[in-house]
Amino acid sequence: MTADDILEFDLDSNPVKDIKAALYLERYIHGEIFKQRPHINAVVHNHSPSVIPFGVTTVPLRPAVQHRRFSSARACPTFEIRDFQDSGDLIIKTPHLGHALATDARRQAGCADARGTAPWWSAKA
Repeated sequence: MTADDILEFDLDSNPVKDIKAALYLERYIHGEIFKQRPHINAVVHNHSPSVIPFGVTTVPLRPAVQHRRFSSARACPTFEIRDFQDSGDLIIKTPHLGHALATDARRQAGCADARGTAPWWSAKA
């Protein structure tokens, strides 16, 4: 990995410089969270196979081991994408959906990192 491999985006999720590579579809998640919560310095986004089932079923994700990863013992909030679009697409690939997810995660804020600043969410199928 080199510095040329790092992509920089503005808060509207537009690349800062001309990029020939395909852009990440879900980049709007990050930009909208940074807009709404300027004290956050990083957003970690992944599609862990062990977590995905909690976003597509009614089983809540709850903390099981305490290593300062969750701020409470409540179930983590789930972002329901169908409340914001009619299609069956689960990808947050528009500024509108990124804003909706960031706003919903901020409102629910049930699970957070050790400092209580970064919400966790998923999209239900």
